[in-house]
Amino acid sequence: MKTGRAKAGLLLAAAAVLLSGCGESQTIRYQGSGGSWEGSYQADLVKSKKSQLGTYSFRYKGDARKEIEAFSIATDGPGHFYYRGSDGLPGPTLSSGIVCDDCTPEKDTIMVVMEWTDKDGGHQESFELKKS
Repeated sequence: MKTGRAKAGLLLAAAAVLLSGCGESQTIRYQGSGGSWEGSYQADLVKSKKSQLGTYSFRYKGDARKEIEAFSIATDGPGHFYYRGSDGLPGPTLSSGIVCDDCTPEKDTIMVVMEWTDKDGGHQESFELKKS
């Protein structure tokens, strides 16, 4: 599993180097939270190619290692991020990088839908990440 993370890290680093040489860059940030979760999206944009290297991060406000049994995360933002896990969260924060072309968000919000199961049953929470 560590090998996969290392490969993903190298891929993102290589993409960052490639994107940084493509033109003027700009950083965008989105943040938001609900009752049980908080999240963010940050990306470095290259204007000339509309390319971006971005990262989604989500954190459960409780003790995720003890409470979360299964979960899924879906967004309507760049990369249409979707993540599903059946063994709880891998750590206090779940982060995932994306690299894409021509996917720069044109709206000021990204909708997030969180679904999770804990000892009390299934839950769903929706919230917006707002451009800051």
